[in-house]
Amino acid sequence: MAQRLILILSFFYSAAMAQTEVYIPQFAHGGGFTNISTTVTIVNQDDGILNPARVTVQAFDADGNPADLLLQSAITGDTAVSEVQVEIPGRGTALVESFSNDPGQLSLGYVKVSSETAVSVEVIFKIFAGMALQTTTSILPSDPTDAATLLVNVDSSENIVSSVAVVNSPDAGETATISATIYDQFGQEVGSGSFDLDPGQRVAANWAELVPALEGLVGFVGTAEVTVNVPVAMLPLRQDNIELTTQGILPAR
Repeated sequence: MAQRLILILSFFYSAAMAQTEVYIPQFAHGGGFTNISTTVTIVNQDDGILNPARVTVQAFDADGNPADLLLQSAITGDTAVSEVQVEIPGRGTALVESFSNDPGQLSLGYVKVSSETAVSVEVIFKIFAGMALQTTTSILPSDPTDAATLLVNVDSSENIVSSVAVVNSPDAGETATISATIYDQFGQEVGSGSFDLDPGQRVAANWAELVPALEGLVGFVGTAEVTVNVPVAMLPLRQDNIELTTQGILPAR
């Protein structure tokens, strides 16, 4: 009986200690007439009203330094900060929005969402022309991975290009070497490339920049086989003129 009680207590302790740590590799705000905003929606997965989720959202620049990219509202007005903390009741929802003290400039970085309890995260990107919404897309951030297959589209005549944003966690402890081999729609190798990210660093680039063999191609459809020596957070994106689409991370081959 005592052993069973220990097992039951151990189960509830483990459930209570469930943690969430999510990296959002692409986070942006501003840009002048054509501008972008980003919203993070956080949902408390616990159904207990007396079990609030205490969530910390932190924004960083490409080198891992704190970046003022998050909205903090107060009676005195809105300001841009690098960290926001929210408390979400059971079954509750909270929104954390992007903000910049200089919205005329495009500010880019990445965001970390952490909580001592289980929460779910969705990210929405919106692109505006002036005040008019032009396009919107959303993602559910993926777990860090060391191998994946990503879709690649390049059409220089139609301004269509796929890109990828990658973050090496500040806690990784070593430099991440990201290697990618590109294959066309017939399964033939087109080219390859690699780049390094120190712990806490982020990069966002289109595939034609990462793999020069793709530059100037028209109507290219294929895949990128990505391997990394340590798990990293990845976000594939597709830009079609002003249209922005997030793409999925496919299983590694």
